[in-house]
Amino acid sequence: MKWVYDGIEMAAYDEENGELTVFVINRDWEETAEFTLDITGLDGYRFEGHYQMFTEEAGVQNTYEAPDRLAPVRNEETRAEGMKVEAILEKLSWNVFRFVKAE
Repeated sequence: MKWVYDGIEMAAYDEENGELTVFVINRDWEETAEFTLDITGLDGYRFEGHYQMFTEEAGVQNTYEAPDRLAPVRNEETRAEGMKVEAILEKLSWNVFRFVKAE
């Protein structure tokens, strides 16, 4: 795999179930980040989705009264072509990229 961003936190490869999950955090308080992930070498896998969690309002958090104020949502703007995925990571965001073995 080739990373074109230095915020990779962790990747989990589950060969038995045919899944690759990549976790990325953009810790920048002011700027979005361009992110490219190249999974060349994992032939037979396809991009399943990019899920992100962020808010434009600093300090927003979930509470007992409002448990879903901040929740992961699917980023429909992320693009995959071949074995390469390109995305924009929102500032102060938590991101998950999922790949599954093609059937």
